[in-house]
Amino acid sequence: MFRFGFADPKADPKAEAPSDGQGEAPVDHIPAEEVLESEGVVSNAQAASILSDERVEENDLIAGVYEGGFKTWEGGLDLAQFVALQLQRRPAAAGDHQQPAAPQDEAQQQQQQQGQAEEARQEQQWAAQLGPGSRVMELGCGHGLPGLVALWAGAEVHFQDYNRSVLTTLTMQNVAANRSAWATRRQAAAAAAGPAAGPTAAAGAAAAGAAASSSGPLDAAGARYFSGSWDSLPGLLEELGLQHSYDLVLTAETIYSLEAMRSLYRAIKACLRPGSGAALVAAKSYYFGVGGGTAAFTQLVREDGRFSCEQVAVIDDGASNKREILLVAPLPA
Repeated sequence: MFRFGFADPKADPKAEAPSDGQGEAPVDHIPAEEVLESEGVVSNAQAASILSDERVEENDLIAGVYEGGFKTWEGGLDLAQFVALQLQRRPAAAGDHQQPAAPQDEAQQQQQQQGQAEEARQEQQWAAQLGPGSRVMELGCGHGLPGLVALWAGAEVHFQDYNRSVLTTLTMQNVAANRSAWATRRQAAAAAAGPAAGPTAAAGAAAAGAAASSSGPLDAAGARYFSGSWDSLPGLLEELGLQHSYDLVLTAETIYSLEAMRSLYRAIKACLRPGSGAALVAAKSYYFGVGGGTAAFTQLVREDGRFSCEQVAVIDDGASNKREILLVAPLPA
């Protein structure tokens, strides 16, 4: 587990976990739909009107109208940085346990190695398969920063947000801007390497490739966009043949209330590929005033009995509420 800052390792008091019962009707949701790419600007009249609403000033969302997508949340930054860090560590991970161990009892050494290997497998399995050929969903995406990291890695990424206007005027523009920046950097890297002849040609190509790899994928995979509520998303995914087809779900600052996390968890289960799909959930340990938080979500997942839910990172900067990243992974069959 990765830990940032100076977090208290003791668990926070548990909040009451919501039931995942199907009998309760969702409150204030809109039908899900796929949104085609379009042009727009972030500072449109609709965004300005929503953000000036006094209800948003108080709690950052308006039930059934706006779910906070125009703002950049700490959890989104945490999750983007965490995914990028794991991708950066991925090449070295295969050799982590190849180093000679310090002299010790053989049984103890074997047990320690097995424990380390299992921990690494659970925390890095999702990262090992993130890349070309994989499919990722970011739920409640807003700016889409975690999804952009997955897109940079070569995955096909689908972005979902409650508000269509957030997708068209913010998420899509962010994806387009980053893709443009990646292409520009690749061109600059290729130009810097320059033409070469003879033995130096291979070295020049290698240098260009190394520079390009740090500037984005050679051919970024596709991106798709879906608006609407989490309660409506499973039906749309089934209609489009996408249900249970995602290798990884990313989501940040989305378990802020007991009702929200119940809907989110149903959406996660509808997304994940059976037996191998995993989800990374970035959130505050507790959301004061609305009842959500990591303890309640962990309890919800564990009581459902289909997935494990473990803390893989803690961010405690002393300037805001403690934040965590949870890994939701399928339990062994």
